[in-house]
This record gives sequence, C-alpha cells and structure tokens, in this order.
Amino acid sequence: MSEQKKKTKFGWKKPFAWFKGLKKSRKILVLLLLVLIAFGFMRWQKSDEQEVPMIDEFPMSYQEVPVERGEVKRTIYVTGHATADQEQIVTGVPDEKVLRVNFKEGDSVKKGDIIYELDDTEARMNYQLQLLQYEKMVSENGSQNTGSNQIVIGASGELKELNIDRGTEVTPDTVVALIENKDYLEVRNALSINDYALFNEGDAVQVYFPQFMSFLEGKISKIDSADTPIGGGGRVRYVTIVFENPGGLDDGQKAIIQTEKDGRTIVAMGSGLTRFVEAIEVKAGVRGTISSVKVSVGDIVSPQTVLAEVDASSAKIGALEQKMELQKAKLALGEAKDLLDQYVVRAEFDGTLIELNATQGETLSAVEDAAVIASVGQLKMKVVIDEYDIGQVYVGQKADVYFTAFGNEAFSGEVSKVGQRGEVENGSVNFRAEIQIEGNDRIKPGMSGDADIFVEKKEDVLRVPREAITIMDEGLGIVQQLNAEGEPEPLEVTTGAEGDTYVEILSGLSEGDLVVLLNGNGGQNFASMNMMY
Repeated sequence: MSEQKKKTKFGWKKPFAWFKGLKKSRKILVLLLLVLIAFGFMRWQKSDEQEVPMIDEFPMSYQEVPVERGEVKRTIYVTGHATADQEQIVTGVPDEKVLRVNFKEGDSVKKGDIIYELDDTEARMNYQLQLLQYEKMVSENGSQNTGSNQIVIGASGELKELNIDRGTEVTPDTVVALIENKDYLEVRNALSINDYALFNEGDAVQVYFPQFMSFLEGKISKIDSADTPIGGGGRVRYVTIVFENPGGLDDGQKAIIQTEKDGRTIVAMGSGLTRFVEAIEVKAGVRGTISSVKVSVGDIVSPQTVLAEVDASSAKIGALEQKMELQKAKLALGEAKDLLDQYVVRAEFDGTLIELNATQGETLSAVEDAAVIASVGQLKMKVVIDEYDIGQVYVGQKADVYFTAFGNEAFSGEVSKVGQRGEVENGSVNFRAEIQIEGNDRIKPGMSGDADIFVEKKEDVLRVPREAITIMDEGLGIVQQLNAEGEPEPLEVTTGAEGDTYVEILSGLSEGDLVVLLNGNGGQNFASMNMMY
C-alpha cells in the first residue's frame, strides 16, 4: 500500500502508536524529570545567594579620635566695616562757591586748621541783619517800663503828630507820635560792608566837620536795611547819625564819620550834608491797649513827658509776647551764626583728611560729603548683632577681627559699645555695636570684614570634638568607646564649656583616650563597611 493510502483525514493513520512502546519506561522518565527540576532549583538558589550576601558576613568599622588638651571657645559671628574712633564729616553748604582749599586728600591736619573757605557774602549779610534785629529787640525790651505802663516821649520839641487814641493797640515798633525839633541835625554817610557791620543803631560815633576842623558826638539813628551799589561793582551801607546842634550849625554843612571802634579808626566813604531833623519818631516801646492819652498836638514836650498809658493787663500780656518775639529773634540769630560758621571749615581734632570734595573756584555738590577727617591710629569696627545673640554681648568682651584685605590674619579687638535700642531691618531686629581695634596703620576706614566675639574661652583643657559627644543636659554628656569586641559602648562624662567645635571634659575621660565620632544627629557612623566579594 502506498504512503498516501496509509494517511487518515488528520495525518498518519496511527499517530500515537509509537508511544505504546514506551509504557515500560514511564517510571524512568518521571524520575528523570524530577532530577532536572531539582538541579535547576539548586542552581537558581546558589546564584541568588552570591548576588545578595548576608550583612553578618561584613565587619563594622568606626572612626575614633583621641581626647586632647587645647582651646575651647564659643563665639558670635558678626560682620561690619572699619571706622575711625573720631570722624568729622562735613556736609558743606551746597551750591556755594569755594574760595580757597588749603589741604589735599591724604594730608595730616591739626585741630583748628582751616580745610577750605566758601564765599560767605550773603550768609554774612543775613547774620548782620539778624544781629541788628535781635539787638534792636533787646534794646526795646530793656527800655519797656512795665511797672508804670507809660509811654514816655524821650525827646524835646513840638508835638506835630499824634497817631494813637484810647483803645488803640500798639506794639513796641508802633510810631505813636512825631516831634519837631530844630535843636538836632542829622547826616547820612556811607560805610564799607565790613565797617558797617561793627555798628548798631544807638551806638555813639564821632562826626568830623571839615569847615570848623572839629568833632561832635552823635548817635546812629538808622542803618539802611540793604546795600547800595557803587561804581566798580562795590557796595556800601548808609547810616544816619543824629547830633545836637551846638548853635552854630545849619543845613548843608559837610560832615563825615571819623570814629574809633574796636581799636580801629573807622572813616566813612565820603562826607554827607547836614540837615535839621524835621521830625523825631516816638515809638510805643510796649505792647498792649492804650488806656489814656496825656498830650495833644501842638504841645511843647520834653524827654520826660508822658505821652500815654497802656492798660495794665494788656501790657503784661504784651510783655510776655515781646519776650517770645525776643526769643525767636535769638534763635534766628543763632541759626544765622551756625550757617555762617559752615563757610569756614576747620578740623575739630588732629587727624587725616581721608576725603575731600571741594575744589577752588567750583561750587559744592549737594550729594557728596565736602570733607571727611579721621583720627589717626584709633579704629573701630561697627557691627550688627542679631537679637538672639545680643544678650550674650557686653562691653569688654575680647574679639578676633578679620578684614577682607588681609585674609585670615586676625587683629585683636574689644567690644567698646553695645546699642540699647533694636532696629527692624527686613523683618529682623538687630542691634548696633562697636569693637575697638588695637592700633594698626594698615587698617583703613571703610574696610569691610567680620569678627568673632568671644562669649566663652578656655585654654589648655581636656576636650573632644562636638561630633564625638551627645549633650544630654547642662554639664552631662555621653561619648562612645569601643569594647574588646570592637563594639561601641556609651560612657557618661561631665562637661564644662561648650564651644563652637569642641566640648570641655571635666571628668570621665583622660588625655589620649579614644572616643567614637558620631554623625551630625548624635548616632554612630556605621557607614564605613567594606564590601567583600
């Protein structure tokens, strides 16, 4: 029969016939299969054990450090900059012209030396005006008769004009009457700007009459309030002098001031012509309400004649107001003097001119310090201390001071000042303090740096690193030491000073003993295991 006839619809006619011959070997095949499975499992288990070794197969190692003697210190870190122990900062008068500069930046100066001068023309004029106003008010205040509340005429002649009546309010400057008196003459003379400033209204002066080659004494009755320009760009100030007519003088006669003042002879810049004093102003000299008038127009009066009386109560109030005005005038005079003093800048102490922004012929800047003078040798560092540390800082504490310019070189310092008031900066409260630095010519004002302020410092004491001890309580700590099996065991010790990097050991350890280093959280450092394959 051919091969095709032996096949069935699904292939060979008897496809499993061959298996029947193996029935006798069935047990052998099952055993063989079990052996293969067991062998494969053993291979897999051995491979897994090699890849993940047990932790017990590797020894632990610990880093030890010896107990030693040395320094234990605790510090507070601060930053700041160097400043002179004494420093004079001149802000200057902005937009004023510099007349002369006597030093250059870096020069040494002595106390009282003039550093620079400004054009003080306007400031001096203002001062003189304030001075005149003040002296005038002093004179008026001194002449006020608060006891009788009377207005006394103080001049002789005919009453030509009366400017008050009952109920009139007056002040010390109120002109209450005019007196005509040809027994007096006046003359106007021009004085230089420097000379007129020496005089005040009411001052006595000598007047020379060339025609008679003789002198008469007069009084300055008026000083003009403003200068008068003259040829060549100059300026003068006119003053009026009143003097008694001896009987031989008339209008239009030449007269010139020629008088002694402060050891100098003052001569007017040209003569003036005399004229009769047509009217003398009588001022109230008091402040208040007129209660009665004692004279009439046309009366012949003398210096002692009572012109009017002022209500007592209003006079008292007026006197107080007048004193207030006098105080205001005094303050204004002081301010004018302070301003004038700024036009000549002097050194307040011996030192070095470390900054100068004044150039001869130019105006001062409004944004720069005109000059800065620093004392020599004495320097300090101004620092800022956090509110959490300020309670541990006090005057007299030692410090190591460092400057960026000198790297790790330490300069000795001592806390010389601790601020008593906190300042809020960016949400934090800080206090200002100063550290006095021992003299060193290399340190310059303005240098930046930092400092370590010693809160606690001990030398030549037993110590261990902070990483080798766990502080349990004040004066109590725990260290770890290796036993005979190489395992760490805790040991209680007594501690002293706790520094930034070391802790003092008072008892429990001896010099040379070994202790185990701990990690930053106080536990043993077991990470140094050697992986052996």
